[in-house]
Amino acid sequence: MNNDVFMKIAGAVLTILAAIITVYIIPAIKSHINQKDIDTLMYYLSIAIKCADQIFTREQWEEKKQYVFEYITNIVNENLNIKLNEKDINVLIEGMVNEIHDNGVKDGNKNSDK
Repeated sequence: MNNDVFMKIAGAVLTILAAIITVYIIPAIKSHINQKDIDTLMYYLSIAIKCADQIFTREQWEEKKQYVFEYITNIVNENLNIKLNEKDINVLIEGMVNEIHDNGVKDGNKNSDK
């Protein structure tokens, strides 16, 4: 019972945090990077998240996030002229996961409920 309450509270907090990230932090990051690099980064981020959803189970959320984090860190450091720290990358991951799931894509499959 306590675990269910904790999970509901954690879910609500994460939803609010994701909304704040999407509205305020991502636009701030975008203002310091050119549009071509942003588009490239968002493309790779979307692909990495969908790939992680296919590879890992829902219970392996830590492995999913680590997979995406390492992939995006590699892309940023080797292919793009973007300077992002660990916090920035985590913010982008959380924002993109929220956006993908809000658009009805969960675990790589279109959600038919939407």
